[in-house]
Amino acid sequence: MAIEDSHLEHAMRTLGTSLLDLELTPRIGDAMDLSGGFAWAGVAQVSGDFKGGFAIRCGTQVAEALAQGLLQETGKLSDDVLQGTLIELTFLAAGALLPLMDGQVSLAPARAMQGAAVTSLGSTSKVEARSTHDVAGGTLEFSLFRS
Repeated sequence: MAIEDSHLEHAMRTLGTSLLDLELTPRIGDAMDLSGGFAWAGVAQVSGDFKGGFAIRCGTQVAEALAQGLLQETGKLSDDVLQGTLIELTFLAAGALLPLMDGQVSLAPARAMQGAAVTSLGSTSKVEARSTHDVAGGTLEFSLFRS
């Protein structure tokens, strides 16, 4: 089965309501216009019959909202906490979708990225599916890319 945009959207909305206590509203518009505002990413590589990965990208304001929702914390959070949150959420969402992929595939542990590398993430890859959401005044993108 091919993973479609709707699968990614459903996974993120489910994580938002069940785990984060956040409503992740689907965003209308061109996701390509957003890459300049992304400062944080969680990435989980997929190997086997599919080569690529899943990525969650967002700005600092959204990363803070995700961490506050996950940890039920208020106030300023450290960069390590934001990175840990994105790693955890990326791995959860990717792990939920992995059984939908055709063939033999495996998921590597997720990792976090910050700064300029986030903007160019996936620039040489083909995006197979993408879901974007409005969160806490910013945008969150969840994508499946092929290397």
